[in-house]
Amino acid sequence: MDIKSTDWTRLRPKKLIDRKKEVEEIEDAFESGSKVVYLLGKGGIGKTRILEEVCKNRDNFVTLGIFDVYHPDYHKVSGVEQAIVRGVVRGVREHIDRGAFENYKKFREDYSDAREKGMSSISLEELRRKVAETFWEDFEKVIGELGDKHLMLCFDTMELLFHETDEVEALLGERPRGLELADWLKEAMERDFPNLHFLLSGRPQRDWWETLSKTRKGKEINLGPLDKKGVAEYLNSIGLGKEDPEMVYGWTRGEPLRLVFVTILRASGINLPAPPVSDDKIDEELINQVMNLTDDTSLALPYIAFLSKGVTPEILSRAMSKAYGDEWNEEKAKKFLAWFRNMPFVKIRPSDDRIF
Repeated sequence: MDIKSTDWTRLRPKKLIDRKKEVEEIEDAFESGSKVVYLLGKGGIGKTRILEEVCKNRDNFVTLGIFDVYHPDYHKVSGVEQAIVRGVVRGVREHIDRGAFENYKKFREDYSDAREKGMSSISLEELRRKVAETFWEDFEKVIGELGDKHLMLCFDTMELLFHETDEVEALLGERPRGLELADWLKEAMERDFPNLHFLLSGRPQRDWWETLSKTRKGKEINLGPLDKKGVAEYLNSIGLGKEDPEMVYGWTRGEPLRLVFVTILRASGINLPAPPVSDDKIDEELINQVMNLTDDTSLALPYIAFLSKGVTPEILSRAMSKAYGDEWNEEKAKKFLAWFRNMPFVKIRPSDDRIF
């Protein structure tokens, strides 16, 4: 089998598997008046997939897509604000005045011009505050014009809002991620807009939900693994219904990320023995097997995992060039990522080339 020519996208389920209960819990919470829902679960458990399902536009709710804190665009307040402006103009313009956010855009432009001209820090700070005030004034008008519709803001990978500088950031000389966004989000949640809601998703090992829940209490949903029936449904949905669901469940314990790894290996013709007893051994064996699918994967995957901010060909080639020289130039990285991005465990945001 030619691994590189295989259509790996077929291993991505086209429908949501075994998460109807959690989706209904989120919807019921918002419809009953909750302002915030906190979706918690460890990495690879399926949080983003649920966000994708819930963040589709519904009868009474308007969404602007998913703001993933992994993405550098959302590490600064200006990036989030401008994404909201674009999303509002694109997604709800039939409900609002065509001049929405015009005041904000003007002050944002004035602020950018002032920075380029070298205005004093005191004057810049005054302008920055004016930009922030104008954003919320314009935002409040938009919210008011939605009538009986509600606006939902969806944020993913929230645990990155509260952490020290990691190795990648130190290596690249960058500031810690998300600190500005954390302050902005707390301020947004404190504002009493009656038809504004937040769906916040992240891993539970950090205390971000405790910090934010002091600002605004909400519904907390902890996401667990699939049951055996869900595993069988998953296999059927991707054309691997002939696989032994008991064997697959033994290797995965219903964890969606392990399911992805097992189905990649089985679709590659690799036979798996009886599963190890411990979860750590299962993870170690599955990762080793996937890393060895191709020589390029075994070399590049550790770097992609290390560069957790999202990878482009330029970033990957920069990271690998010290170890492998020109062998891993940007062109080679581009070709590898063009194939690798189809793997079902890769996370991609629409309109962006970074993969996570």
